Amino acid sequence: MIYRIFFLLLFVVLLGLYKLFSSSRTDSTLDRVLLSNPIILDVRSATEFEQGHMDEAINIPIDSIEFVAMSRFDSARSIIIYCSHGVRSIRAVGLLKSRGLKHVYNGGSWEDLVKRLEDHKHQPTK
Repeated sequence: MIYRIFFLLLFVVLLGLYKLFSSSRTDSTLDRVLLSNPIILDVRSATEFEQGHMDEAINIPIDSIEFVAMSRFDSARSIIIYCSHGVRSIRAVGLLKSRGLKHVYNGGSWEDLVKRLEDHKHQPTK
C-alpha cells in the first residue's frame, strides 16, 4: 500500500515537472510572432491531424520534415510549430533551423497554442 502511495506521489510530481518544463520550452517571443501572420505547422501524424487541428495549420509529420523542400516555406514569414505535447515541436524547430530557416518558433502543445491564441483575441488592442 505504501508503495502505491509513493508511486502515485512520484507520478504527480513528475507530471507537474513535465508540464512546467514543456510550457517553459515555448519561445518567449511567441506572443509577438503570433501577431505577424505566421505559418502554423503541425508536426503530428496524419491520423492525429485528421482528428483535429488548428485552422490554417499545415501538416508535415515530424518523420517527413527532413525531406520537405525548404522552398515550400515563405522565408519572409515566421513559422510556429506545434504537436500534441511539445516534444516533437522542439525537435522540428531544430531540424528546420539546421536546414537554414531562421524565424522558426516552438509553439509547444496544440492545447497550449490554442489557449495562447485565445488569450490574444481577448486582450485589448493598444
